[in-house]
Amino acid sequence: MTEAKRESDSYQVTESSPNLCSAPALSAIPEMESLAETELTWSPPRINHQPLPPQSVTMAPAASARGRKAQKVTKKFVINASQPVSDKIFDISAFEKFLHDRIKVEGRVGNLGDKVVISQSGEGKVEVVAHIPFSGRYLKYLTKKYLKKQQLRDWIRVVSTSKGVYELRFFNVASEEADEDEE
Repeated sequence: MTEAKRESDSYQVTESSPNLCSAPALSAIPEMESLAETELTWSPPRINHQPLPPQSVTMAPAASARGRKAQKVTKKFVINASQPVSDKIFDISAFEKFLHDRIKVEGRVGNLGDKVVISQSGEGKVEVVAHIPFSGRYLKYLTKKYLKKQQLRDWIRVVSTSKGVYELRFFNVASEEADEDEE
């Protein structure tokens, strides 16, 4: 047996006897007769392992205590539930307690501390002040969860009126009934 090696490929081609070829279709084509008599085996490519030249590694300077402080993030959110509270179907103090019990800080419930402050402000408004990165969508989610628990989700919806302000509104049932009467 003789071996033919290609520099560009990582395959080694070795010629073998015609008895080892079990593909009669390859021997039927004149150009493929030479392939029918060879056996392909794979070998890993040859890599030139030369050591890399030494390089100086520079790292970013570590933040020092006397350097800049991390910016304190303070976000204020207001949930305005004055409309359902005035109709006496929504208990604002129970909602505030629900938020105290359910808001997660650093992955734990009941871990508010000084990082998140929940308070009532005015008639039917709950104010949430967060000194950590906090999402308003999370408050909307918890509000919807409270409405579902109180079985009010079918009549009240949560709408964002402006950035950081969410309002509880009744679904507009009167206009839907007027549309049904006209038909």
